[in-house]
Amino acid sequence: MSSSSTINNRNQSYLEKMVKEAMEKHLGNLSLNTKNLYKLRQAHWEVWCAKQEFEDGNTVSEAKLVAFLREVSRTGNIKNKRSKLPDGKAKRLGKESLAGYAKAVGALQTVQAAVLGNKNPPARGTLVKNLLSDYDRENAIRRRIEYEDRGTNTINDGYTLDELRLISRYQFNRNTPHHLRNRLDFLLGHAILGRGETKRMMQLPDLFSTELADEGPSKCISLVITMNKGKTNQHGRLEYGLDHTKPITYNTQRDGYMEALNAVGVNLSKITHINRGSTLRAIADQDVPDNEQRRIGRWGSDRMVGCYLTSLLKQAMHALAGFYSQKASAFWLPRSAVDPP
Repeated sequence: MSSSSTINNRNQSYLEKMVKEAMEKHLGNLSLNTKNLYKLRQAHWEVWCAKQEFEDGNTVSEAKLVAFLREVSRTGNIKNKRSKLPDGKAKRLGKESLAGYAKAVGALQTVQAAVLGNKNPPARGTLVKNLLSDYDRENAIRRRIEYEDRGTNTINDGYTLDELRLISRYQFNRNTPHHLRNRLDFLLGHAILGRGETKRMMQLPDLFSTELADEGPSKCISLVITMNKGKTNQHGRLEYGLDHTKPITYNTQRDGYMEALNAVGVNLSKITHINRGSTLRAIADQDVPDNEQRRIGRWGSDRMVGCYLTSLLKQAMHALAGFYSQKASAFWLPRSAVDPP
């Protein structure tokens, strides 16, 4: 009969193995972009820890994370050309980027706690939260002192409805399979406030149509998209492009966006994410209620919104389709009034 110490050691090894497998599975299910960012930022953490020559190596603690974030805030992203200014100096990170470093190191601590026995309290505690809050205030003061362009994330950052028409016309007039695909991609992103990943993961079975009653003199057919893959839903999907056997990549999608946006002369700080802010501003200008804005953009969705509220957002859909949202039964198509010969 095995001794109690042998049994305890065996059980401990078994639990560590199960926890490690569970963590690896969770990390494997993260989006590709998140995994790449975590990998890059955790590598930055390990390089920094080695440079500091800590006795406990790269073991995560809140005190070390605070020191690391202060260092990163001064030096910028590691091995990232976009984090450099024209004079070669490091570009100051935004709060969200700095918070991303904290999340990546926090995820590393979770693995260390499960596999390596890291007993330190969660590193993303009060000190880190205070640091991020203070950093945001300092950035606001610095931007004013340095007269930095503050057009980012304002109404000037993105496209207008007139520019949307120009983008659509530009891609249509090019009349190649790639441009027609890119046109559909862009217009779909506008219609659903879609993230780039959401559209890349979409399949034909995710689409269906339904007729909306009492919408006006014309028959009103809406295209409904079920979203089972994206930032807030990590179930697996394949990505399809012109060749249905090969996935469309982020770079392909980005290049299509950049070509059209540059051709029209749109000011932007985001590329494939540009539909989110630009479209929201468009429907807000038409007085679409806040609750519909949140739901159609899938912001702050909870279990009720995600699982039970399945009605269509007609007022927001009217606005996105170009019909005045406050007028009842406003949908009509000029061609529907013409009897075919």
